[in-house]
Amino acid sequence: MGKKRNQAEKSSNSSQHLKENSKENSHDKKSNPRVERVIFLYKQLHRRIFVGGLTMQEIIDIYKNTTDIDIGLQVDNLESLKKSIRRDLNTLSFSGIQINKNGKYYSLNEEPFPKINKDNAALLYSTLLLYKNTVLDNAAEKTKDDMGNIFKNKPQLPDIIRKRVYVTGNTLMSPGDFHLSMENLLRAVIESYQIKAVYVNNRNQTNEHLLNPLGLVFKRNVWYLVAALNTDADDKPIRVLRVEQIQSLRVEANKFAYPKDFSLDSYMDGKWGILTDANEQPGRVRLKFSPDVAARVSRLCYHPSQKLIDTLENGALILEFEVSGMLELQSWILQWGTRVEVLEPDHLRQMLKDTIQGMAAVYEE
Repeated sequence: MGKKRNQAEKSSNSSQHLKENSKENSHDKKSNPRVERVIFLYKQLHRRIFVGGLTMQEIIDIYKNTTDIDIGLQVDNLESLKKSIRRDLNTLSFSGIQINKNGKYYSLNEEPFPKINKDNAALLYSTLLLYKNTVLDNAAEKTKDDMGNIFKNKPQLPDIIRKRVYVTGNTLMSPGDFHLSMENLLRAVIESYQIKAVYVNNRNQTNEHLLNPLGLVFKRNVWYLVAALNTDADDKPIRVLRVEQIQSLRVEANKFAYPKDFSLDSYMDGKWGILTDANEQPGRVRLKFSPDVAARVSRLCYHPSQKLIDTLENGALILEFEVSGMLELQSWILQWGTRVEVLEPDHLRQMLKDTIQGMAAVYEE
């Protein structure tokens, strides 16, 4: 009861404080310099989490030198400026943002990045470039901004990395459309919230689904959502959706009971891709790769079931997989052109033959 009373008193104090601020700035109906200044102060403290916060003198210098906003203060009167800064810090505290005072430093009670050395920080920053213009673009940009203070002793390093590390691949035309979807989707997956998703399939048909999100899969540079249709049936059908084809997404207030008999690892086990027919069972696949790609193929693992069966006298390799998903496997095999031959199974060999003949027919004219 005492806890609720304290929260109510805190809320009342905060409300009263905001009202007083509003009266202070009633001369300017278009903007509230006090509110903008407090938000600005929070951002400055957040940027200095890594170095332990800001001293009063550093805050004074920031207030004096900023051109980002009109702070609405006479900065020449030092004592008045200090009082205003203390009042701004109190406003943050009244708003529920805990401010720590450690010696001469004021800091936010938030966890910084773990301490990492410069070389590892550069590698981490470079890795974030992989997500440019993907569904993780917004999160990657925020993280790169938050990493700024890791490079405080060499502030030019992020710019050098961006200029000297070039990442290319399939990206989205409008990555900004997905910044909320991915964040909400991950939260729903972790905390077992139902979601309502409007999905556009490969035939450009739009459907709305109520789903129990079971997991996310990142395979060959594409994010997929594995989810169960929310129905009254005990055995709920599993659906796989490409995340970038989710047109809109809403996290529902209801939670669902995560099925005890479902394992994402087991669900993915044996699949070459992810869009495999539920009735298709894994089977043996043998592929012969020509000598000119043998060295590259031998260094990479394309599937957990991969085995090197033989190295032929001419340098060719024979690899074996135990997989399902022949349609997706066929697409991957076609990328190798004449450098690969399907040895078995016969039905996959025939699929490739039919597809290649069909492709040739397109160019006969």
